[in-house]
Amino acid sequence: MQLICGILEAERSVARAKNLVETARLTFSPSAEVVAYVDDLVKLGIHGKGRADVVNTMVVREIERLIREGFLQLRSPTAR
Repeated sequence: MQLICGILEAERSVARAKNLVETARLTFSPSAEVVAYVDDLVKLGIHGKGRADVVNTMVVREIERLIREGFLQLRSPTAR
């Protein structure tokens, strides 16, 4: 628990770094129930500091899982 608290405290004190990868805007309209779960994760603070951060973390983790399990193939990173 002490390690987690230390990590969270370090994250609060460090400014967000500039995103070095190419990004694209993606809009979706989840159900109110999904939004409530996302808000629960925002309150925990370990997956991001806002809804967009939490959703991005969850999508990235799921894509990583699908790559590991062979459902998707790893793509080459896009340079900026």
